[in-house]
Amino acid sequence: MLGAAGWSVRNYLANPGFQAFLRDNDVTFWSPAWQELAKLDAFKGRASFAPLSVWQPQGWRRRGLSFVHAYYGYKQQSRNLLQKLEISAVSARRAGLLKGLYARGVHRGAWLGSQVLPVSTVEAVERFLAAHAPGLVAEYESRLRASQPDLMFSTTPQANHMEWPAALAARRLGIPVVAQISSWDNLSSKGHFAIEYQRYLAWSDVMVRDLMRDFAVAREDIQVTGAPGFDFYFQPEFQESREAFAARQGLDPARPIILYAAVTPGLFPNEPHMVALLLDAIRAGDLPREAQVLLRLHPKDPGTRWQSLDGRYPELRACVPNTAGDLRQWIPDESIIRDQVSCVRHGDVHVNAASTMIIDASILDRPVVSVAFDAVEPTFSKYIRGYYDYPHLVPVVRAGASRLVSTGPELIGEIDNYLRDPSRDRAGRRAIVTMQTGDCDGQAAARVAAALTSML
Repeated sequence: MLGAAGWSVRNYLANPGFQAFLRDNDVTFWSPAWQELAKLDAFKGRASFAPLSVWQPQGWRRRGLSFVHAYYGYKQQSRNLLQKLEISAVSARRAGLLKGLYARGVHRGAWLGSQVLPVSTVEAVERFLAAHAPGLVAEYESRLRASQPDLMFSTTPQANHMEWPAALAARRLGIPVVAQISSWDNLSSKGHFAIEYQRYLAWSDVMVRDLMRDFAVAREDIQVTGAPGFDFYFQPEFQESREAFAARQGLDPARPIILYAAVTPGLFPNEPHMVALLLDAIRAGDLPREAQVLLRLHPKDPGTRWQSLDGRYPELRACVPNTAGDLRQWIPDESIIRDQVSCVRHGDVHVNAASTMIIDASILDRPVVSVAFDAVEPTFSKYIRGYYDYPHLVPVVRAGASRLVSTGPELIGEIDNYLRDPSRDRAGRRAIVTMQTGDCDGQAAARVAAALTSML
């Protein structure tokens, strides 16, 4: 198993639904955090651990992959890919003239390439870049020859370059490689696959459609399993009473809890101002004065950008799943998973900006207000609003699974309305869960295990 990020630890090693597979098979888990995993009692006996080297493309490889990513955006006219690149370009220009010129050059070169280069050529370039991870492919080939595995399972094939060299080494040796589409946005925002896999595990029929239409994957090579990352909402090990959770977080269980789920820092740099807006509204009486705000950070967020709120708002409570902010070394244990489940379950109204947490909240029928503006830089609001034009988020808006807000007063008004009537938009929430996750029943990891077993 390849686990380049903590999601893989959470979704499989810590998932009760995957334990039978780990017991019945000789599993080696390759991870950047392999040494720490091997030390933890919680994971002893579940798998053996081996290093997955941290590969961050540099120099001409990095420039080549930037070009490839932008090419796919222009070739597919993918608003989401292009917007992510535009945000990166804005950040680069702010960082300095040379970085800004470099970002602009990548964009212009990719646009020209999309006019003259066939997709097959760029896919070959991408495979070439993956194959030229200095020394890694050869190292992995040597390790695979020694261990002779029957199967390789890539758990984050698009979201992380680090798994590419190992998967390529397996393919060269004729070892079947299975890829799990790890999140709902991967097919629309992470570019193409650098490696061709023998089997693709998808969350739902929506992902099946996208794999066939946009990636030319044959239907017989795709298996629908559901999303293992949502299993925990149904598993008794991770259920906690509102009273116990509130006591741990310093909250009053009798008062309403507004959960603000933050996104990856780079996607919304001014996000702390949104939380300040909520807290100011409570102080001013525009929201019920008894309301409490609980901030849950993204695991990529170490929390430093929120420090400006500490002195101003001592009433703010925060759940920080990863103080290091590095997903490669993040090891989410049962307590971290329980925190996530409890944040979602006991948050009376959820607020976020185009986050996957829309799905988490909808699974537990918690109302969601979707932020589509920047409270500090109005010019940046177009990027925040543009997130909701991504293919995976368009159905959320159409189904009415959340309320989209474009101003501070709209945000406050919709939160207040949901506090008064949390049943609003229940049908939309149910619809989006079915559409995006397929069978959401706590058994997705077990279905992944069955799919892997069928290939052994």
